[in-house]
Amino acid sequence: VLARTVRGALGAGVVVVGGVVVVVVVVVVVGGGFGTVATDKPR
Repeated sequence: VLARTVRGALGAGVVVVGGVVVVVVVVVVVGGGFGTVATDKPR
């Protein structure tokens, strides 16, 4: 039972970390895109 619980906790942790990484990547890409557009527009 303990092994299953640990395995389940690790699986959940991996999913959470993976989700956070995806969100961070999307935010950086989208933010970078908007930042580039905002920087290029005045010029």
